[in-house]
Amino acid sequence: MKMIGKRLFFVLFVGVCFVSCGKQGQNPGDFKIEIQGTGKKTITITGYTGTEKDVRIPKKIGNIPVTEIGDSAFSLSELTSVTIPRSVTKIGKYAFFWNQFTSVIIPKSVTQIGFNAFSWNQLASVTIPDSVIEIGQYAFYHNHLTSITIPRSIVGIRNSAFRDNKLTSVTIPNSVTFIETYAFRDNPLTSVTIPDSVTFIGHCVFQGNQLTTVTVPNSVTSLEADAFDDTVTIIRQ
Repeated sequence: MKMIGKRLFFVLFVGVCFVSCGKQGQNPGDFKIEIQGTGKKTITITGYTGTEKDVRIPKKIGNIPVTEIGDSAFSLSELTSVTIPRSVTKIGKYAFFWNQFTSVIIPKSVTQIGFNAFSWNQLASVTIPDSVIEIGQYAFYHNHLTSITIPRSIVGIRNSAFRDNKLTSVTIPNSVTFIETYAFRDNPLTSVTIPDSVTFIGHCVFQGNQLTTVTVPNSVTSLEADAFDDTVTIIRQ
């Protein structure tokens, strides 16, 4: 009986250790937080102290919903993947700056993606839902994206948002009215369709691409002289 008791204790000990020690990224104690509000409280994740590289952000901590990933919360953490819960509505500036992500799914609850939020990663794919109304400057700068579909909820593409990637195709919806400086610079794009909702195309937006001919709709009333490489033939329509 004593031997059986010892074995049972050992099995239970190992099981508890596996749950508590083996999944540190799941442990709410690995996250630095700030509690916002006085009535209906929410949580902002402000930092990460765990050692796991595959992180699952909890939907709630202490029964309070996690609604925001704060500025620089996971920057320079060398994470390989992250799961963002559907409770999150905002991803702050530099939130995931300089990690090792190859893909990320942004949940349909998110409305804002901040400045440099996912820059300097290894993203080959990203899902951006229609809930997102703002993508900040440099948000996906210096990644490995090969294609991107910009949601119809976006009205403007900010400065350097998708600069320095491997984009071979991009879908710009007819909700977009302006495309800012360097937005798609240094990508291997061979073609692009600019919708007739666009009125402004900024400085160097499509420089460093592989475009030869581009049709610019008559809706564009402001076109920076160096928006395209000198070798590109611009057709007005």
